[in-house]
Amino acid sequence: MVPYYILVAVPFLMSVVQFESRARQMTQKRKNWPILLFFAIYAFLLAFRDVSVGLDTTRYSTLFDRYSVTAWDSIFTSLEKEGGYVILNKVVSSLHGDFRIFLFIVAGITVIPLAKLYYDESENSMTSIALFLILPVFLMNFSGIRQGLAISIGVWAFYMVKKKKLIPFILIVLLAMSFHASAFILFPMYPAYHMRFRKVHIFLFAPIYLLIFLFNEQIFRSVVPLLGSDYSEHLESLTDTGAYTMLVLFGIFLVYSFLVPDEDDMDNSTRGLRNLLLIAFALQMFTPLNRLAMRLNYYYILYIPVLIPRITSRFKWVSPFIRDVINIVMIVFFIGYYFFSTAGTDNLGIYPYVPFWA
Repeated sequence: MVPYYILVAVPFLMSVVQFESRARQMTQKRKNWPILLFFAIYAFLLAFRDVSVGLDTTRYSTLFDRYSVTAWDSIFTSLEKEGGYVILNKVVSSLHGDFRIFLFIVAGITVIPLAKLYYDESENSMTSIALFLILPVFLMNFSGIRQGLAISIGVWAFYMVKKKKLIPFILIVLLAMSFHASAFILFPMYPAYHMRFRKVHIFLFAPIYLLIFLFNEQIFRSVVPLLGSDYSEHLESLTDTGAYTMLVLFGIFLVYSFLVPDEDDMDNSTRGLRNLLLIAFALQMFTPLNRLAMRLNYYYILYIPVLIPRITSRFKWVSPFIRDVINIVMIVFFIGYYFFSTAGTDNLGIYPYVPFWA
């Protein structure tokens, strides 16, 4: 666990130093140095891990070897349909790179968009880091290489949404789908982000969410077949997964994000991020049935860690001291939750961390 302690401790110490010197009125760039440190160490851990770290890493190593010896003219007909991922493997192997080089490149492609997103959008670095740690996306990047790439490509789609560039958005989503077909779930992001909701709308959403939760199995069984045969197999494994903790947490965040902020102080970015939480909470309603819903939700929960600090900073009915206390409580709670709860359930085989040279 030592590398993961370092991953948290280094940006935390930087944030403490900056908190103490806040009177200097540092720029936003200076304020988000902890984000850059965190994701630099995160990228290092991903790039230099042994193939034994991550449940599926060994399988991806085998696939890389398989792609390496397959001719260009037959690679798409004989192998998996996610052509973007196949091409990436083939390009790296054609340049005489091995799987070790491939992991290094994948770490960069995966982490750089995440670092940019959190650096650009977060208004409290350590709160965002603490929340990111408890998301399954953090763990999944050590194992699910294809979807990790698709999620990070989806971040560039998010920027196209912000700029209202529909065609580039569609093209980027299609590119993400070439790495993992689940990226199709990104398409609703464009219209959802630009909708205008206010505080009163939370009371209109409540009965809708209640109906979704009560009839989640019926809805799931009706919608999944429309996604194609690759997804229909999930209907055979519907069971009570017990995945209610995140559902409750996201529900609390949703209520918090609507009831706490001063709506007159809400900018377009914060409103858009809050709209993405509306989708994330709806998708989370189906996670008690099947893990597929959680995998689809990875593309949206990624934005929760940048939303929540923005909501707290717009809590105008309390003093700046209270807002600082709220952030500190979140940081302590979620980092503690990660180390004492999340890290104790090693479903993806990332503990202990083993570097490739060990």
